[in-house]
Amino acid sequence: MGAESFIEFQEGTTAAEAFSVAQVTALRDLDEGCDGFLASKDSYKVVSDTGLTMTAAEALAAQLLGGPEDGFWKWDPAGAIAVTGEGASATSGWLFFGWAD
Repeated sequence: MGAESFIEFQEGTTAAEAFSVAQVTALRDLDEGCDGFLASKDSYKVVSDTGLTMTAAEALAAQLLGGPEDGFWKWDPAGAIAVTGEGASATSGWLFFGWAD
């Protein structure tokens, strides 16, 4: 079976908090027969903690999902990007992305 990319947003002010909640959700989804790609990751690597808009964060994640040489392949940690609301400076959540089986 080939790898598939994922990009998932989770509310939370810190990457650790958001990743923990996202993992629980992904494991539950997997148990219910839905995709749980984030459930296959046990860690994350922060790419940007300055806070980007959702549109900018999604564009950066898509750019970094280019393949194994980009550091986010199926055996690598998930990538994590801080996301702010439009016109806000505080982090509202984190966008996690990567490749998984």
